Amino acid sequence: MKIEELSKEYGIAPAVYDIVALVSESTGKEVDFELILNMSTDGSTRIARERMPRHIIQIKENSTARVNHIIAHECGHILRTMAAAPTERVVPSSNPKTLTRAFDDLKDELAAVPAQARDDLFNLWVSGTINQLVNLPVDVRIESWLYENYPEFRDTQKKSIEVDVKNCLSGLSDQVKDITVESVFKRSNAMVYAYLKGISGVTGKDYGAEYEPYKDIIEIGETLYACFEPEDKGFKQDIATIDRWAEILDIKGWFTWIGFEDVPESYYE
Repeated sequence: MKIEELSKEYGIAPAVYDIVALVSESTGKEVDFELILNMSTDGSTRIARERMPRHIIQIKENSTARVNHIIAHECGHILRTMAAAPTERVVPSSNPKTLTRAFDDLKDELAAVPAQARDDLFNLWVSGTINQLVNLPVDVRIESWLYENYPEFRDTQKKSIEVDVKNCLSGLSDQVKDITVESVFKRSNAMVYAYLKGISGVTGKDYGAEYEPYKDIIEIGETLYACFEPEDKGFKQDIATIDRWAEILDIKGWFTWIGFEDVPESYYE
């Protein structure tokens, strides 16, 4: 559906209309929306490759503020990616070699996991870690861009980010800690710490007190946060930041970069 049709279900903010229009003008391709009831995430995007006529943003049915913010945020990903030179556009990918490397790094801790759950938890932890790695540094830049360029959208943005913050901080719970191996728990929460510190200028809140019991996570998180340069230099800088985070977290071999157009055929389905 088009943004106008989606607006019949949700009150789409003028700023969001402007951002969607900016994507179309900047990339030469329009944005289509799919409203989905039972998505595992609040939003996801298939950025148009050469053979695709349009970008597709999938949105979970949610509050009006959340839907508006998810659209604006996902458009930010499209704009950052497509602003890069075609030769510089890359996407993360896993293969047997990267999975073997991750398994070797975690095998000692995995030995303590019940055998019947080991494979599922391993895949969950690795995919979750990589997802945070390749998204959180970019999310900081996108939220700052939204805040600075669309002041009329700030209230909606903050309401939605409150949901993200709550979900982020739930990763520190005893329940999560009890079912997660220590190295994954530390890496995940260190990345979240850096993300939350990165968006504190948007939310106006300091989340450091939540991490006081975890001095080691704070130390790693501060190192990750220090990788953010004051000036936003776009997609190429995003990749450099992600690679630096991977080095700090010692997960450089858990994924690889492939060309933007070299996605599997399933991407087009």
